[in-house]
Amino acid sequence: LGKHEWRVVQCPKVEAVLQQVASSPSAPSPSTIIPAALEALAEDLPILYSSTHSNGHIPNGHANGHANGPSLSNGSLANGHAHAGGEVPPLCSRAEFLRSVAEGLLLQGITALFSHSLEPGTDGKLLAPKLPPPQVIKGTQDLPPADPAFAPMMQPIAKNGALAQASGTATFVDDIPIEAGSLYGAYVCARFCKGKVTAISTADALKVPGAVRFVGPEDVPGHNLGVAIMSARGLMEEEPVFATDVQFYGEPVGMMLATSPTAAREAAQAVRVVCQKPDKAPVLSIEQAIAADSMHPLAALMPFVPAGVLPNSVMVASGDLDKAFAASPHVIRGGTQRLPSQTHMYMEPQTAIAVPDEEGGMLVHSSTQCQDGVLATVAAAIDQPHHKVNIKCRRLGGGFGGKASHASKVASAAAVAAVASKSPVRVAVDRNTDLAIFGGRCEVLVRYDVGFDDEGHILAVDMVCITMGGYYSSFSHFDAFGMSSVADNVYAIPAFRAQYQHARCNLPPRTTVRAPGDFPGLLIIENIVEHVAAALQLSPEDVRARNFRLPAPGTKLPGCPAGLANVPDLKIQGDAPEGQGPAQALTSTGKPYKVEQYTVPRIWEELKASSGFEAKKAAVEAFNAQHQWRKRGLSMIPCSYSLHTSQKSALVHVFSDGSVGVLHPGAEMGQGLAVKVLQTAAYELSKALPESQRPLPLSTVRALDPSTHALPHFSLTGGSTTSEQACEAVRLACKQLVERLAPFAKDLEGKDYDWPTLVGKVVSPMAGMFPKVALTSHGHGGLSGASSSYTTYGAAITEAEVDALTGERRVISSDILFDCGRSINPAVDLGQIEGAFVFGMGMMLSEHMEHDHASGAITSNSTWTYKVPSVTCVPERFSVSLLRDSPLHLEGPVSAKACGEPPLLLSSSVLFALQHAAHAAAQQAFHAPPPTASSYKPMGVPATVQAVKAACGVRPLAEVVREELAHQGEAKVGEGQ
Repeated sequence: LGKHEWRVVQCPKVEAVLQQVASSPSAPSPSTIIPAALEALAEDLPILYSSTHSNGHIPNGHANGHANGPSLSNGSLANGHAHAGGEVPPLCSRAEFLRSVAEGLLLQGITALFSHSLEPGTDGKLLAPKLPPPQVIKGTQDLPPADPAFAPMMQPIAKNGALAQASGTATFVDDIPIEAGSLYGAYVCARFCKGKVTAISTADALKVPGAVRFVGPEDVPGHNLGVAIMSARGLMEEEPVFATDVQFYGEPVGMMLATSPTAAREAAQAVRVVCQKPDKAPVLSIEQAIAADSMHPLAALMPFVPAGVLPNSVMVASGDLDKAFAASPHVIRGGTQRLPSQTHMYMEPQTAIAVPDEEGGMLVHSSTQCQDGVLATVAAAIDQPHHKVNIKCRRLGGGFGGKASHASKVASAAAVAAVASKSPVRVAVDRNTDLAIFGGRCEVLVRYDVGFDDEGHILAVDMVCITMGGYYSSFSHFDAFGMSSVADNVYAIPAFRAQYQHARCNLPPRTTVRAPGDFPGLLIIENIVEHVAAALQLSPEDVRARNFRLPAPGTKLPGCPAGLANVPDLKIQGDAPEGQGPAQALTSTGKPYKVEQYTVPRIWEELKASSGFEAKKAAVEAFNAQHQWRKRGLSMIPCSYSLHTSQKSALVHVFSDGSVGVLHPGAEMGQGLAVKVLQTAAYELSKALPESQRPLPLSTVRALDPSTHALPHFSLTGGSTTSEQACEAVRLACKQLVERLAPFAKDLEGKDYDWPTLVGKVVSPMAGMFPKVALTSHGHGGLSGASSSYTTYGAAITEAEVDALTGERRVISSDILFDCGRSINPAVDLGQIEGAFVFGMGMMLSEHMEHDHASGAITSNSTWTYKVPSVTCVPERFSVSLLRDSPLHLEGPVSAKACGEPPLLLSSSVLFALQHAAHAAAQQAFHAPPPTASSYKPMGVPATVQAVKAACGVRPLAEVVREELAHQGEAKVGEGQ
């Protein structure tokens, strides 16, 4: 029964029962055959029915809620971490899961025998048809009409480079032609979890044909710096290029160079690394980190968030918790939840090419989201000033946050190796190594208390969230920041506190993953809503709507329907002093938000109407009443997402033939940033043309390859706002060009001149092609000031179905309505919404980074053990709409709202739809009582087949069938049959 121990077992007694059915002249009753077959199975497979073999808990089926746990608000926080300790109880053992699935498969096999001969009737209810095969995906994409005044902005234009990517001709870093004399690098990784390196033997490695040399810490000419973590207080942490004191299994201690990538990997495997036995045992779980008091200094890493009560914690809070809990008619104490780690699984692994240049300089092609970060670490590692190091990147094959910090370490290693070997060095980290040494999203352990009234109004929440980081923080502390930003989602909770700690474990460094922190943060508060709804036997959607925040009594919200109001006397901000106007609207965490942009109530009602929510709900209830072993669930989830923008720089060149080159401050990684920049440039430059010649053809403008020599101060491409910031910087640069061209346009006034004609007035062949005014413009600025922060909103409805006998599941439909503001390219944004939703579905359904709890080695380091969504996971009916007439957060043409990460939060509707289906199966198929405040068990995340089966029920099927037959017999007697 080990995780990877499988065997084929003959079941002669089951076979005999089924043979009897097959040879019978008249079809026997299922009520006779099914119990007999299940009893035979118990005799054939006694190991699955023995309580002595019920160890080996299934992964991820481990989220529970309790009504009698210790309180978080009654002083127990004073004893440090005691409140958060202890394993979250699993829902079932692996043996229980295997036994239950074996029974379910047997029942489905019997169903196949009877499918053509059984007359309709009560016996048929016992039969178990399987889920239908995956269907061809259908859906709708509803784009708002484009305003021709902003053309080519607001037009649904395909991404530039899309055809090249789809046809395989696009150039990524590892596709760059190989320089003569190039060497290939492969990491030498420690095969132990913790300890100082005492010796490295390369004798066997250098015998590998093609092996050239080993590069280690002693070869770093400058600072052994792979990743630098900065805060407002300066340099906080350094992750080395090559470790001398290993802190996690797989940490790179050096690199083997060879004449081919295969030889480099083979040689790296042959290197022997010896370490000194550590004084302390490694910390490999949140529980061990609590016991060892091993925490990252979160308050120092994030001084912009208030410090919490717990050591090394930060906190968001408002209201009086003690009073709120005392006044709450209902209180749940000690609810718990655990969320997994998700990795990026970008299509292009971490890659870098370092080419030595004259005078000690270095050209580095890096697959990075942050060219400035790579520039800083490479320059420090090879001990050269920034102007001697040039970082270039045309495009990334996916990033999702994984190439924000991790890419710096790979680029620094390649540069150090290039200096040591005096040759160009290419490092393309293989997929298994990439997954093993570059961590993703933080695992989270949550404990919460919640107080509420009879109608489901949430009056108080107190929670502690501990994230599991690696030994080095990398950018993973932003998970806590993201969680704090969405801690209350869209709800008005009068008394609220959320504290965050960041465990320091001997594991690979975690970092940002798409919607860092915000995704688990939303899952936490929505699980609390589900818990409250279960305790009161109310619809979760009703509980959500009753808790939507409204800024003040009588405030008019955009599109707010009548009847959507909060508890009248529970306001989240005070009245303004007389004569000072309305008070600023605040969330439950004390964060201000713009009332005029709060579109949640409108989105909620529009989506319910457009998707036919009430009809869907009735259809789900009817389906569940008609099917014994297949159940459906429906969930509707709102989301809010806080965005922060900054100022960026851009360069725009007008060439002598009129073509335009744009250097924008962002990394194109599939999100469509480049095409939006080109649309913005064409729109702004069109202002120099007569109306009849507008807009400037998009083919006139091209995005040039980013380079720190040409455009430094790139900053990070992330947070979903780089596209709009880059567009604004480019627009400002183009605006300057239009102003310079204005006198020449005036000379052509009254003529129907085009762009080349206008540029020809500036660049005359008679003048030696020298322009009369500067045709290169530098734009700097952005969406700053009062508009530098904003919040966007959306909602999703998902219907899902589960097979209660096997745990198999399918997503039937998802409907999304999202507020994108005035989209620069609605087709790209809609694609981003779809992509973000499916990315989130991966964590909801199958993705979970796991490690060996003895050695610390990552065990999910391949596509055999780490499963991203496939096409069969996508909702069979998938409809996405953009909110029309959205209230704009900015004046001017660039007034789009981010959509790269926020919609990912809506994939939580998949989890809760599966949870509702599983709860229906537990009650109606396995005869479990409805969940209550004390018995509520949230669906394990991810909702794997095992987790779904555990949530549906794993009682011996023979018992369930006997109960069902007895119930049917009573029903027949009652009907006089």
